[in-house]
Amino acid sequence: IFDPDSAAPNTPIATLDALCTVDHSTHPHPAGLPASCPDDWGTFHQKWDFTGKTAKSYKVVTTVTMSSGSAFTTADTLDAAQQVGIGMNLGVPAAGTPSLGTQLNTATQQIRSDIAGVQTTATAIQLDTTAIKLDATAIKQDTTAIKQATEVTIPGKLDALQTNVTAILEDTTNKIPQRLTTLENDVKAGMKAKILNRPTTVKRGNDISIEFQSVSGLSPVLNLYDSANAQVVINAPMTEIGTTGVYQYKLPVNTAWTPGDYTAVVTEPTKGSLESMVLTVADADIPSLAADIAALPAQVTASVDAAAAKVDAAAAKVESASVTATTAAATVEKAAGIATTAAGEVQKASDAAKSAAADVATAGQQVQAIGQKLETRFQKVRAAPDARGRRPGRDRQDPGDHQQPRNAPGRSAQDRRAPRQRPGGQHAVEKDQRRGRYQPGRPVPVHRGDLSGRR
Repeated sequence: IFDPDSAAPNTPIATLDALCTVDHSTHPHPAGLPASCPDDWGTFHQKWDFTGKTAKSYKVVTTVTMSSGSAFTTADTLDAAQQVGIGMNLGVPAAGTPSLGTQLNTATQQIRSDIAGVQTTATAIQLDTTAIKLDATAIKQDTTAIKQATEVTIPGKLDALQTNVTAILEDTTNKIPQRLTTLENDVKAGMKAKILNRPTTVKRGNDISIEFQSVSGLSPVLNLYDSANAQVVINAPMTEIGTTGVYQYKLPVNTAWTPGDYTAVVTEPTKGSLESMVLTVADADIPSLAADIAALPAQVTASVDAAAAKVDAAAAKVESASVTATTAAATVEKAAGIATTAAGEVQKASDAAKSAAADVATAGQQVQAIGQKLETRFQKVRAAPDARGRRPGRDRQDPGDHQQPRNAPGRSAQDRRAPRQRPGGQHAVEKDQRRGRYQPGRPVPVHRGDLSGRR
């Protein structure tokens, strides 16, 4: 509690602590809660001693700290004029003593008791007056002044006293109750209506309770506007919690609502109250985030286990691929050796083929040369006559040659040594070669009768 008009406006003039260690997650609360704990509706009750304080407005700053560490701070202005006025007359009850209302009732009863005592005193005075009148003769004898006093002065005073007593009775019957009612209304009017919500973020699909504090017996309504100023809740009546003056409306947040800032407006026509707050609709709030954080270890463990399984499978595949690669490498190495050997053999075969081609070319040239020589010799042989002057293939042989032996008299030694030439000349020789009868370097025997074309 701060005094804005003091020399140190930022220094509290009073601090009211209410430390509650009771778990309030279950309702209703257990009986016998400490005075420092809130009631079933979450309202803290604290008492401030106004003794010696000036009747004016004070600044009240309330900080509520949750067990999780979250804190909510609100500021308000308290007009203590009426409270201080009552406190100066009746005193502020100490802890454990009757409340202000009880003290007011007690004071009223005391006033009525005092009035009854005054009435009793007035009756006694009337009796005394009668006695005085009875004793007036004796008093007259004592002094004329006393008689005058008792007959004029004292009755006049008694009449005035009676008037006063009548006025007091009227005050106790009408004016004092009216004043007490006015005082109670003034006290109630001094309470500022306000929205009590602390958390201002709600997840789509969840419910949030919007609470409004004023005096009891009113009919406040709630209107809700989205970020585009479209009205999504229209004149929803709020329900009072008992007779506490706290009104509640449980707002279901639709999953189809667009995330963003929504404006809640509470109006109360009797007192002319109007309060508003900004409510943020999102996909997460503090309870859902807490649930998600609590679920993270299990999700992380599952993800790690799945990743480990994939790594194990990949390792097995890599190991299998390594074995396959090792086998393939050995096969490739062996194939490389075989290919190297084959390449050498192919190179050797290529060299041999080249050499053979050269030899064939040379042999071809030699055969061609031999053919040309043979053709020349054949032409020469064909053109030359034999020893008897005949040309081969044209002159017939002497039939007498068949009876002449090779070593018959009359034949020269040259005739006896050399066989006769094959009829047909070189053509006959080539034909015999084709038939296999002639081999180079081996003479073909010619028998008698061959020169005549018979065998």
